[in-house]
Amino acid sequence: MKIKLTLLILSILLILNGLAIAQTRTVSGLLTSNLDSKPVSEVTVRIKEGLETVKSNHDGRYSINVPEKSSMVLIFTHPDFDEVEAFIGGRSEINQTLTSSIRYNQYGMR
Repeated sequence: MKIKLTLLILSILLILNGLAIAQTRTVSGLLTSNLDSKPVSEVTVRIKEGLETVKSNHDGRYSINVPEKSSMVLIFTHPDFDEVEAFIGGRSEINQTLTSSIRYNQYGMR
């Protein structure tokens, strides 16, 4: 009887684990520069107060898994651009234009 109870509990835990994993969705998009509208690579994309983090590829594209019923915020960071936050809501595609944080003086120097 004890073995049957253990197997039942183990089965329930496995089912619940599968349900938890299945409750995610993918948000993807394109990250471009405000200077020339070209794709920006190596942008860190993360969920605010979350663990999931990805980087954009050389084409400026990213894809990140978020909880299914997410009202979370994505944070986009890159050393040459200002940090941007975007509300996810029900969207599955979030394209973002990043504003350059490189500032030049009157002599055209960084």
